[in-house]
Amino acid sequence: ANLEKVVIEAIQKGNEKPKQDMLSFIGQHKRTGVTENSWVEEIEQDKDGVIYSRIGFSAKKGGFPAIFLNLGGLHTQPYYFIDKAVEDNIDEIARIQQEALEKAFKEFM
Repeated sequence: ANLEKVVIEAIQKGNEKPKQDMLSFIGQHKRTGVTENSWVEEIEQDKDGVIYSRIGFSAKKGGFPAIFLNLGGLHTQPYYFIDKAVEDNIDEIARIQQEALEKAFKEFM
């Protein structure tokens, strides 16, 4: 197995629960579905070889309302649902990624 592929798969698996929580929250505020459809999940590698992901709603694709729901506005309270989706699941994310990596390392041995 390719180690880079294994790391990417572990990251993708770890993203699932926060993704579900964020989309569930946005679904409760659904009017047109545009914000829901602006969901993006990008996995990138920096110049040092570190692989990471960015998940959330793209303002360019219609996700701008998610920013106001998350951070609040002049007349709206903040929900911080994006931060909560990650913070509430951080242990589960770590467990999922750890298991995926351990499994892959055992296959390498």
